[in-house]
Amino acid sequence: MQVHASAPADPGAPLPADDDGRPRLARVACMISMVPALEHLQARPTLARERVTLVEHSITTTHWPQDVLRVSQGLQGSGVGDMRRLSPEGRALVLGEPCLVRRRYRAVMASEECLRAFVADHAISALQ
Repeated sequence: MQVHASAPADPGAPLPADDDGRPRLARVACMISMVPALEHLQARPTLARERVTLVEHSITTTHWPQDVLRVSQGLQGSGVGDMRRLSPEGRALVLGEPCLVRRRYRAVMASEECLRAFVADHAISALQ
């Protein structure tokens, strides 16, 4: 995951500030790059630990998460701190493990695909 934040739309404009004068976010955009993790985790055993460190310390990477090329790091304490604070689905995504939400999503997508094929087949049959 990569987060881009705080660059004002007008490069000459000052960053917005809170009432106490501290800079605050001008905007936040988050690009999430997802690749099948299991293959990369099996090929490089240290990758799982590296991914955990990235999440725990709020470290962003490039658009190729399997390469772990660090781009930036959030403020001290801005990461999750401990993977156990993530939901089971969040931990599964970081560690490339199966998770119930993805399993349900794949089942729904497969069902919809079968339904579309069924409707298409029967629509063509009805026209003949």
